[in-house]
Amino acid sequence: ATCLADFLKAAGKESALRSWTKKYEAEYVKKKDDRPKWDKIQRAMQEIAAVQEKEKKISSFALSETSTAALDLHVLNAVINDDTQCRAGTRLQLAVQWNRKEVVQSVMLNLRTMAPANDFAAAEHFMRVQVAHALQVAIERQQPEIIKLLFTAQESAVGLLDFLSLYKHSNPFFTNAATLQKQLDRGDALDALGKPTPIRLYREVLLPFLIDYIPGIESELQQELEQSQKAAARSPGDSRRFDEANALFEDALPHLMLWGVFIGRVDIARVFWQHASRQSDPIRLALIASQVSKRAAIARPTAATMYESNADTFEKWACSVLDKCPTQSHATIVLMRPSRTWPGTILQTA
Repeated sequence: ATCLADFLKAAGKESALRSWTKKYEAEYVKKKDDRPKWDKIQRAMQEIAAVQEKEKKISSFALSETSTAALDLHVLNAVINDDTQCRAGTRLQLAVQWNRKEVVQSVMLNLRTMAPANDFAAAEHFMRVQVAHALQVAIERQQPEIIKLLFTAQESAVGLLDFLSLYKHSNPFFTNAATLQKQLDRGDALDALGKPTPIRLYREVLLPFLIDYIPGIESELQQELEQSQKAAARSPGDSRRFDEANALFEDALPHLMLWGVFIGRVDIARVFWQHASRQSDPIRLALIASQVSKRAAIARPTAATMYESNADTFEKWACSVLDKCPTQSHATIVLMRPSRTWPGTILQTA
């Protein structure tokens, strides 16, 4: 880390570079076989210096597979805590890319000190945006522990996610779906990449694909839109007309859970299922996940065994919740209860 920092300071200065080379070459080149490695180190640092010269900041960085965990952490801390190297707004994303939970926690604590001090609403919005960007990275990189950490810190961040980018994921289930790929190549879908996905656009772009797998999804999305409208009406001091075209999800957790089901990641699906259960029906969501997984097994025969096994797991989740009912009559009440957004009762879903 010190070698890198010194190189970046010396870059572009001939005499300083000569001094840097003299100092570190003696340290890294102890024998003839060390020369190729030293040359590789210099080339890597030159590339980093070129990025710094162009951007003046570093927002992404990667080490080779042979790098040690200790070196990895040293370099991360050297870069991420340097105001001249890393923009404040990208530090949390960089920590997530590095997949270091302890560094993510540290950066989040520091971010709170940078939020507006005398404006609670502005401070919350600042944190929500920062966590949403980092959460997007963690979900796309499929890091369940980091996802859990970020989501627990700022639950409302899920409403700012870019769902279209998640479905452009390189998972074979998505890339082999011609209908989905055609929808994602629409002009309005491409323009929306990198931005929070409104419910309307989610429905227009993804529904033709989702409707074959998720029972009740069309009705659920309509209910989500109506819930968003009601929430806007309840907002104090906001008399603006409801903007249906840009309305965001009030409860995006079930949709994140189902994305995890599609890619076959039970651990990721469980993170969102556990949190969604606070607001939605855990039994219903688990049963829907099971049905989605069973349909995915038919659509992708090469992964049928995995999807069928996952479907059994989701059914066990549903049963584990139902088993907590103290009596049969309580269980019946639960099974006959309607949902806030999903159509029918849990029993009808089953």
